[in-house]
Amino acid sequence: DDRWTRQMAEAELIEDEAVADDRLLFAMTQPDIVVGPYLADAEPSAHGPAPTHFREIFRTRGPSNYPHGKQAGE
Repeated sequence: DDRWTRQMAEAELIEDEAVADDRLLFAMTQPDIVVGPYLADAEPSAHGPAPTHFREIFRTRGPSNYPHGKQAGE
């Protein structure tokens, strides 16, 4: 639906490489909203797309330098 989200579970999982490239180009035209867009590998899960690379898994956990991120509630 062309809206941005900070939640991985709400992200769009694109399996067609050409479509993914088009979406990346679209993101790059919005520098006032998106900074440094890139494509990341993910797989389908019961809770939406799930990252497959440790870097993306780490990023879904929020800031790690202070206890105000998602870890604070655990």
